[in-house]
Amino acid sequence: MKISADDFGLTYNTSLKIIDGCKNGVINSTSIIANGYGYGYDQSIKLLKDNLHLIDTSVHINLCEGAPISGDAAGTLLSKEGLLHLSFQSLWKKIIFI
Repeated sequence: MKISADDFGLTYNTSLKIIDGCKNGVINSTSIIANGYGYGYDQSIKLLKDNLHLIDTSVHINLCEGAPISGDAAGTLLSKEGLLHLSFQSLWKKIIFI
C-alpha cells in the first residue's frame, strides 16, 4: 500500500514528522509544496535531499495561498499584495467564471 504525506515543506516540523513517518515505515511518499513559504522551507528541502533514499516525491501545486512561483502571471488569482489568497471553493468559482 502507498501512503503519501502532503505538504512537505509547509513548515520544518511538518517535514520532520513526514521523514520520521518514513523512517518508521508508515509513509512511503510525499509531495513538496511548490511555493513553500513557511518557516524552515529551505531546511525542509535539505532534509528531503538527505533522505531521498527513503521516500518517493512529487510536487504539490498550490493555487490557493502564498506567493505564486509564476510571479504576477497568476493575474486575477492574486490579492493586491501579489499573493494567492483564495479558498479552494473561491478558486474554482474564479476558474469557472473567468
